[in-house]
Amino acid sequence: MLNVKVGKFPGRIVPVTLPEGSTVQTAVEAADIESGIGAADLVRGGASYFEIRVNAEVADADTELKEGDNVLLVKKLKGN
Repeated sequence: MLNVKVGKFPGRIVPVTLPEGSTVQTAVEAADIESGIGAADLVRGGASYFEIRVNAEVADADTELKEGDNVLLVKKLKGN
């Protein structure tokens, strides 16, 4: 089993326990129960709504996670 933390910025970070070989998508779905983070948050209107970061590195929904990883969904900001 993997213990990872999943969160949305701004927002909360919650711990989740996942089976080996789990991806960011799996972690986001598991965190939905407690934190309100859902798979729909990864894509809105056909464009990525959040930037996904695993341990501060840019990742995607298919990135495989390791023990102790931190998954953070950062809302994209639009400039002028």
